[in-house]
Amino acid sequence: MQVNAIGASLLEYIADFGKPYASSPAAIVACIPKTIHQDTGGVIEFSLTGDEIIGVLTESLDEPLSPEAEVQYLLKIIFQLIQILNFIVNLVV
Repeated sequence: MQVNAIGASLLEYIADFGKPYASSPAAIVACIPKTIHQDTGGVIEFSLTGDEIIGVLTESLDEPLSPEAEVQYLLKIIFQLIQILNFIVNLVV
């Protein structure tokens, strides 16, 4: 699908992460809270390491990507409109 190709080219540093031909990422920024409020009322310190971030990114490479239902619906409508326009053009020609 063309949308996926455009998205992959714009975000190739993410789409190709970990692949031998991938460009090297310039930076990965993770914003995390300093503390987390627990349901029990307590507060605990939150920590996240660079190795944990890399681990999650690496593990996610094998997960399939799928568009949201709204995108699928809009694509279906666009394709139907194209078919209608083609039909009208063929009537005129």
